[in-house]
Amino acid sequence: MSLSFRRIGRSELPVVDGASDLAGVLDLEDALWVATAAPVDTLRGDPVFLAALDSDKDGRIRSDELRTAIAWLLDALTGTSAIGDGVSELSLSALQADGEGARLRAAAQHALRLAGAGDATRISLSQVRKVRQEEEAKGLSAAGLVQVEAAAEDEALAALLAHVIETTGGSAHPSGGVAVSGADLDRFVAEAKAWLAWSDRPTGDAAAALLPLGDGTGAAAAALDAVREKLEQYWLLCDAVALDPALADAARVDPAGTDLLDATQATALLRRAALATPRPDGALLLDGAVNPAWRGELQTLSAQVLQPLGLAADGRLDRATHAAAVAALAPYRAWQADKPADAVAGRARDVVAGHAADEALHGRVRELLARSEAAAATLADVKDVERLLLYVGGLLPLVRSFVTMPDLFDPDARALFERGRLVMDGRVFDLAVRVTDLGRAQRFGARSPMYVMYVDVGAVAGKWTEQVAVPVTAGEAGHLIEGMWGVFFDTEGNELHAQVNKIAASPISIKEALLAPFRRLSEAVQKAADQAASDQTSSMDAQVGAQAGKAVDTTTSATTKAVADGQAAQAAKDAPAAAPAAAPAPAAAPAAPDKGLGGNLPLLLAGGGVAVAAVGSAATYAAEMLWAAAGGLAAGFLALPAISSLSGSLGLVVQLLAVPVAVLLVIAGLLLVPFLIYAIPVSLATWLRLRRRDLAMLLEGSGWAINRRLRMTSDQAAWYTRAPKVPGR
Repeated sequence: MSLSFRRIGRSELPVVDGASDLAGVLDLEDALWVATAAPVDTLRGDPVFLAALDSDKDGRIRSDELRTAIAWLLDALTGTSAIGDGVSELSLSALQADGEGARLRAAAQHALRLAGAGDATRISLSQVRKVRQEEEAKGLSAAGLVQVEAAAEDEALAALLAHVIETTGGSAHPSGGVAVSGADLDRFVAEAKAWLAWSDRPTGDAAAALLPLGDGTGAAAAALDAVREKLEQYWLLCDAVALDPALADAARVDPAGTDLLDATQATALLRRAALATPRPDGALLLDGAVNPAWRGELQTLSAQVLQPLGLAADGRLDRATHAAAVAALAPYRAWQADKPADAVAGRARDVVAGHAADEALHGRVRELLARSEAAAATLADVKDVERLLLYVGGLLPLVRSFVTMPDLFDPDARALFERGRLVMDGRVFDLAVRVTDLGRAQRFGARSPMYVMYVDVGAVAGKWTEQVAVPVTAGEAGHLIEGMWGVFFDTEGNELHAQVNKIAASPISIKEALLAPFRRLSEAVQKAADQAASDQTSSMDAQVGAQAGKAVDTTTSATTKAVADGQAAQAAKDAPAAAPAAAPAPAAAPAAPDKGLGGNLPLLLAGGGVAVAAVGSAATYAAEMLWAAAGGLAAGFLALPAISSLSGSLGLVVQLLAVPVAVLLVIAGLLLVPFLIYAIPVSLATWLRLRRRDLAMLLEGSGWAINRRLRMTSDQAAWYTRAPKVPGR
């Protein structure tokens, strides 16, 4: 059965109206599908349903996986009448009487019996899921694997299973937990027996060699290891001093750059220093002057190793004494090196011995393993029935989304890839697609001339759980900027925080494109006006300051001059007559006075008059031309036969209005022509650009594989971005 094609949006697309069209999808060329693959995490749907479709578990659903699902569903059912959006139950009579249908019918009947409804003729998704959960809780849901829950009523068996898992790590269970396999049990028994044999080795005559210091042997070995490298360093320095005493200075650490008042630095310096001053005889006097940073370790060595072994009784530790201590502990070290995997897992030795030797307990584990084979087969059948019901109710809308995407063109529907709506800047943005890779989304988004916001979304502000791409398709950008806050309503109705992360800007409407130069001009004028106001304010502040300073200087000078003149007059009065003063020097020519604004007013008026005269002349010329054009237009209008034949009052009115109307028409023409010269190409270019807006690039950026260009229609643009109407208006 072949599919029909219909114009949807701006493209001819195959139509999947109902379940009867599913068979036609099987033969539809992949190149005719709108989408041939999509990431699972960009789709809304039941997780079990989507996981079942993703047969290779690569996180993507392809067209061939959808075909496999369609073929399996149609092969199981007697017809397509049971298939529909959101259907969650199925009549057993809708299943085929043989083949896959018969197997699924038997599985459904078994599931109904497990649910306590063995006589029912219909089965629902909720019933099947309850049975599945109960079967999984039994711990035998995977063949060859037993979970601890399977032995909930057998305490000893549960303890063994837990011991096996803790010792071997167990095996991964499909449910996500850990279980025991037959191989895990065998490995545990072998390791437990090996550990028991190893732990029994230091008995009888072997005990004295393996544990020369009894229970303190392990601590003695650790004390010896703690200073072994430092002792080797000390003896090497002793060898150097024995060879040449002058090398003793080289054995000291250099304190340069160390702050000895800093405890950390001082301790580090001492830990690097030798255990003691090197001696040519290579002896370390444990009771003498030793490095205080190592005194504790040396005392522990003496108390836990040397003294119990009867070594260094005189307090002298040399190479020979150290070698004797190492030799005494060598059998213990060899025994420890042979230690098998630790099967104790925090349990007492008798518990390990019991779990390793109890064959009856091992047999009960193997019985559960055998039962898991049948239980897993039952659960597999239950899961197939669950998958059948999920396909019955969910496969049709998903196939429709891949083949046609009709919901993308329906304002009352939600496509399966839509995440919700954003409310911001007084508007509702009704299309949001999940973004999993921002770099990819921006790269593909740049191929379509759309204004797109990349918005972070989360239930807690700042802790984002998702990012969505939201196109702005109508109106203008307005106040939208990066960092702007809003709220996001997901498809479940949950209200979440939203913040704009990135914006890919592009013209949104013809109106915005036409007004853009004027808005930039307005911004430039405003900026220039603000700058001019700032400059004038600064200039005024400077002039006021200068005038105030000049006034202060004048007052100060006058006061100083008055005081000086008074003092001079008093001195002349008190002094005897003096020789006549020399003739004063001729006065300098007075400087030209600063006329200021008042003095220059005649010149300004003269210049202003010239400017006004020029503007007036130009205005007069323009008015004459305008009047002439209007007169010619009016004369031509009045000369029309239909107009010239008018007489009486009507003719008089027409003659009186002809010239003013002609003037208005000429002015309108003078204004309209330049605007049209600007507006027509801008509008055309913007319209062509807006027609290229492609929703396919939005989906490609989210990881979809899209075959068709999904050019946005004007209707889509209007409902994807809208300002809600005020109630009552």
